[in-house]
Amino acid sequence: MYPSISQSGLIGSSYQYLSEVESTNTWCRNLLGDNPPPPEGLVVRAGFQYEGRGQAGNQWLVKPGQNLTFSCILYPRFMAPADQFYLNMAVSLSVFLLLNNYLNQLYIKWPNDILAVDRKIAGILIENSITGSLLQSSIVGIGINVNQATFEGLNAASLTQHTGQKHSLEVLLARWCEIFEGLYNRLKAGNYGLIRQEYLQHLWKNGKNVVYYLGDKRTEGTIKGVNTNGQLVMQENNGEKAYNFKEISFVI
Repeated sequence: MYPSISQSGLIGSSYQYLSEVESTNTWCRNLLGDNPPPPEGLVVRAGFQYEGRGQAGNQWLVKPGQNLTFSCILYPRFMAPADQFYLNMAVSLSVFLLLNNYLNQLYIKWPNDILAVDRKIAGILIENSITGSLLQSSIVGIGINVNQATFEGLNAASLTQHTGQKHSLEVLLARWCEIFEGLYNRLKAGNYGLIRQEYLQHLWKNGKNVVYYLGDKRTEGTIKGVNTNGQLVMQENNGEKAYNFKEISFVI
């Protein structure tokens, strides 16, 4: 049996803390092979991840015990694979809304980085398993820079840098569980349009001109939003184009 970290409902109703682990996403993936499988809403937090992972194979390296690194197991079998980016939107919003209680000038940088002004304060890695026409399971991995004061050589920020205070990791995690509970219930109710609208409201540089690279080519365009496939839509000189993650890189 797992203890609970949240009284809000499903999310965080089961909780596991690991002082050190390769990565919480990898740990959760191994748990999904158990019989019986772990309960939905299980949150696994690590004091330190020595091989924390980000999008497209990037590493998420932080100092031990100073930040939030955790994963949550979901069984979103009510969602079609074509709609999986709405889960990404909901998770991004959950982290944004958590940190928005403490910070100004906070943005969601497509697809799911959270920026404080122009520096990364949180990252998300979602790994979905698809069976037939349904999402079988999802592992939602989140890293939030909380109490770390310095980031050598990285364009990163932390909550304590902006607030001048230390923050309880357990309190922040319990609040995230409550926030994501409401957003996950919106997904269950099929309120995808509301989630997309709120995501776009907080999207970094939405509707503004930006400089970015297409491979080695430096160009400019206007961010027009995100389509239902999760692609970023850019207005360029020769019309609108949609890009997948890692096809373009922004100049910040």
